[in-house]
Amino acid sequence: MKESKKIKIWFVILMALIQFPLKLAGNLRYGAYVFVYLIPFLYLIKNLNITFNLLTKRNNKRIAIFKFLLLYLILISLIWPILLGTYDFTYVTVYWRGYFLWILKYLFLVVVFLKHIDKEGSFDLFAKHFIVAVSLYVSFSIITLIPAARNYAMKIIYISTDYLSLYNHPQSYTRFGWTGWSGFNETTVCSFAVLLGCILIIKETNKKKKFDMLLQLIIPVIGNALYGRIGLLASVLCIGLMCIYVILDGNGQFAFKTICICTLGLFIFIMLKDKITILGNMYKWIFSAFKNYLEYGKFYDSMGSIEHLLTDMYWVPDIKTLLIGDGRYTDGSSYYMHTDSGIMRPILYYGVINYFISIFGLVSLANRFTSRLLNAKKSKLIIQFIICIFVFVFEFKGESLWMTVGMLFPIALMLEYSNLKYDV
Repeated sequence: MKESKKIKIWFVILMALIQFPLKLAGNLRYGAYVFVYLIPFLYLIKNLNITFNLLTKRNNKRIAIFKFLLLYLILISLIWPILLGTYDFTYVTVYWRGYFLWILKYLFLVVVFLKHIDKEGSFDLFAKHFIVAVSLYVSFSIITLIPAARNYAMKIIYISTDYLSLYNHPQSYTRFGWTGWSGFNETTVCSFAVLLGCILIIKETNKKKKFDMLLQLIIPVIGNALYGRIGLLASVLCIGLMCIYVILDGNGQFAFKTICICTLGLFIFIMLKDKITILGNMYKWIFSAFKNYLEYGKFYDSMGSIEHLLTDMYWVPDIKTLLIGDGRYTDGSSYYMHTDSGIMRPILYYGVINYFISIFGLVSLANRFTSRLLNAKKSKLIIQFIICIFVFVFEFKGESLWMTVGMLFPIALMLEYSNLKYDV
């Protein structure tokens, strides 16, 4: 293997620290914002030729559609509160701010990758760095399950007072990393690593390499088990759909090995749950609804979050709100109507039509991403379908569309220019 194609440890560490900001105790935590946002912004300005070329050159029609819809939604977000008389612009200051800061981080990583790792912009190499970077963060969380390591880490890592008490809850004990509380955002990134791994497996023609790639996804999946059940569900669905495709593609042996690994892992987990307290608490948290179904004949989540989501976060709004929204995103210190759903929040703000427009923008982006990545039609379709399922699962729980686009859009831009030689 050529030197340029090897995993670069320094880039893995950089990617891990950008995706999972290191928040040290005290005022040092503010350094994370400088490292994650200011330095990448200045770097993109310094390398404006690459940044500009990525964002503007060789605009494919589907990328152009995505950009147009993005601009339309931003303008609507500004106009809607005025038209509806609410003057609540927090959808812009909260939602869109997070959206573009996420794009900023991954655009920075793509430019660094093009400049210092691979001028050709290899998707495979970028995805492998992504998976290893996520595995590095998850490994830190696993180490801090050891009491001595955890006590030391909690002295040097900033812990928000909002979350400090949650670490004493059995179901929240594992949600710790060098960024502090690790929850929805972290499990989304872990699942995206699994998604990229599934894409690599679909692309790969060598059966042995397929299996090696599968093994690399074990730690990101463990990360889902530590940080969020919704991420675990998304990862299982991605791997399941990938296996179905591989079987239909004539490689049933790989699917069989995948099922064996999953079954073995689950068996070991269940065997150890009564002997290791942490695993026992994780088992109760992950399989709460299944346990209640077996014991009481009712499928419900006694750990709270899923039951709370289904009963309190979803309802059918009146026709006016459904079509055009209420022009509200926040209500004091909480979200409007106190919903965590990534589907409900935008609908309540600017209506279901505009929400579907945002989904259509993602589909256009995913379509171009797969077209640039693969030639076979059936593999393109399965990857697009996996991406859609990925987004739906996370949107059902919380707002994830902006995070998914924030990760996918810069990678799609890199693929657009993978044959372009930059003077770097």
